[in-house]
Amino acid sequence: MTDPVKAIRLEPAHARDALACADIFNRFVDETEWMPRVHDRDDVARFYSTVMLPERDVTVARADEGVVAFIAIERGHDHVAALYVRNDWRNVGLGRRLLAVARQRCPDGFQLWTFQRNTAAQRFYAANGLCEVCRTDGDNEESLPDILLEWRPDR
Repeated sequence: MTDPVKAIRLEPAHARDALACADIFNRFVDETEWMPRVHDRDDVARFYSTVMLPERDVTVARADEGVVAFIAIERGHDHVAALYVRNDWRNVGLGRRLLAVARQRCPDGFQLWTFQRNTAAQRFYAANGLCEVCRTDGDNEESLPDILLEWRPDR
């Protein structure tokens, strides 16, 4: 039997993937009790179609059923803007594979933000070599305290 995770293809996102990526983010918001809904689902879909995919380097993890995870890296910056894995595909290695994409594209290192309440993400990033840089008291549109993390190849 084929390992379904090994069958996942990592590939550059296409414009047609915007709605699938937006759906993954929307599901995260809907499934996370502490995460406020700042933008309605249609606004998120519009943002992914007009900003996220056109203006960032986005790699998707594609299964037979479609996009199940993605990472978005700011062009010209060593910053991961988003990394989301659909809930039913978490804890199978997709996050690690997507972080490898960031390491390849940003060989001198990169930074990303995660919310302080997202303890699962903090454990994942720490296990994958990211270190805390600073914390905020919620200076973001969600008004949630967050943490800036970074990965450097020399650590």
